[in-house]
Amino acid sequence: MPDIDIAFSDAELEFLEQIREQHGLPSIEEVALWLLKTEVREGVKRATGSKRIIRAVEEVSDL
Repeated sequence: MPDIDIAFSDAELEFLEQIREQHGLPSIEEVALWLLKTEVREGVKRATGSKRIIRAVEEVSDL
């Protein structure tokens, strides 16, 4: 997965640090990933009306 650089303000970093401490995450990068996954899950729930597991689909060569 490619790395991207995101600039945060001091207030945003403070907020992310609070989330990091609350959830016991090791880094700000992990906080960003956790927030992204949480938002995707919530979006899927809103779109489908239920919780669904998102899984990577592997290519099938038997067809």
